[in-house]
Amino acid sequence: MPAGVMNGILTRIGIPSTIQLLILVTSIDYVSVSTLMIFENRFYLLNSKKKWWKRIRPLWMIVNFSLAPLHQIPNILEFPDQKFARELVINWTILFLFITGIIIVCNAEFPFITKSEAADYTKPKDRTIEKY
Repeated sequence: MPAGVMNGILTRIGIPSTIQLLILVTSIDYVSVSTLMIFENRFYLLNSKKKWWKRIRPLWMIVNFSLAPLHQIPNILEFPDQKFARELVINWTILFLFITGIIIVCNAEFPFITKSEAADYTKPKDRTIEKY
């Protein structure tokens, strides 16, 4: 079980948690690819005179949409044993808390050393015209 207990419909049907995780991550990948396709469509509309992109575009789309689910398979196949993963997380928690404390201490003085006035480049400049 990744990061807790899954109690959804897919668990009640009997789908393993690793497959549920693959579905979740793949859906996020498809959203990313779809966002990329929006920008590609804008590029295509602005540069539609380029003949080479018209030939490459279908292949580019197929590669992007096919690699979205495929690049997560190694992560799913190397899904750790939960007892080992729990021990590993508990051992690393102290280090993470120490690093968090260092970050907080290093940034604690930030509100006190910053200025509360606007930056010089945002202030209006004197634009008076001198008469000779």
